[in-house]
Amino acid sequence: MNLKPVFYTLLLLSFITTACKKSSGPVINTIHLEGTYEAANVQNLAGTYMYTVNGQVTNKDTIMAYLSRHTLLGTADLNAFGTSAPYNTDNEQVTFLTNGQATLSRLVDDTTQLTQFNITQKAENGFVLAAVDSTFYAYYPYGLSRSEMLDNEANTLSPAGNCYTSINVCSSREQLPFVIKNNQLYLNRFSLIITTYNSSNIVGSISGSANYGFAGSFNTDLPGKLIAGDTVVYQNATVLFTQKP
Repeated sequence: MNLKPVFYTLLLLSFITTACKKSSGPVINTIHLEGTYEAANVQNLAGTYMYTVNGQVTNKDTIMAYLSRHTLLGTADLNAFGTSAPYNTDNEQVTFLTNGQATLSRLVDDTTQLTQFNITQKAENGFVLAAVDSTFYAYYPYGLSRSEMLDNEANTLSPAGNCYTSINVCSSREQLPFVIKNNQLYLNRFSLIITTYNSSNIVGSISGSANYGFAGSFNTDLPGKLIAGDTVVYQNATVLFTQKP
């Protein structure tokens, strides 16, 4: 009796059964999302862009002069024309699960905080982690200033801006956009400075916001909404997340 066909049939069935039992995370582009990825302590900086109502300002001396005039808004944190800067990781680690979700762990007030995310907006060049539960609340008792309104529209994900209502209450979900470049995983971020003059005739009448460390993507439609007295400066950055062994 020739047992070879029976042997190979059983071997094939064993292989199929083993493969079916193995569960793994999703594959996006060429990256298999499984296991834990941790953030690097350096962020890669892209170009710095400045806009007014008259369009883009490309003169570096003009941009640096603006930044030096507004150091009180925290602009010293913006490395205007550098290629890299330190990144405070807070021990950020993303663990991808097999059910289309991920868990982010990071230090908050010296305590490890765990946040559950869904993997959304999957595309060839990346995806967005959207928090399962609401993680941000805000209250604006006197409404928003112009700089705050522009600030809320600056992020295409707009976790705060999209939920602003007439009753001045905001409840939103954190969103983290990841991009895939050269088979590596990066968190997309940007830095932002906004100043608005209430009157061009009153020097120093400035309201502004300087927010650094946005996880998001800058809204390139925002410069088209500027009016006289508005200035926006932003800088894109990415943080590499590397899979742990």
